[in-house]
Amino acid sequence: MDILKYKFKDGEHIIKYINSKNDEVEIKSKDDALPELNNSLADLAPFVIEICEEPETSDITITGISISRNEDHEGFIVHGAVIIARKKLCNSTGVI
Repeated sequence: MDILKYKFKDGEHIIKYINSKNDEVEIKSKDDALPELNNSLADLAPFVIEICEEPETSDITITGISISRNEDHEGFIVHGAVIIARKKLCNSTGVI
């Protein structure tokens, strides 16, 4: 199974993956995630803080990740990832 995307939004977990028949499957759940998933996502926060040049004390929450695998023009597999994070802002009460 290849996981393509995980997202947590509005209390719902959304997971997209490729199954053994090469079909893209999406499942949704409002069940609590295992602590291992929450810990693994939290482990990504320091990378987001570093990439975004935020202070180490920034309150960052990771809410999702998308993973891609593509073949370049020479046949090499290129892996990529998008980390989705949320940060509380001091002077804003709405969505930016």
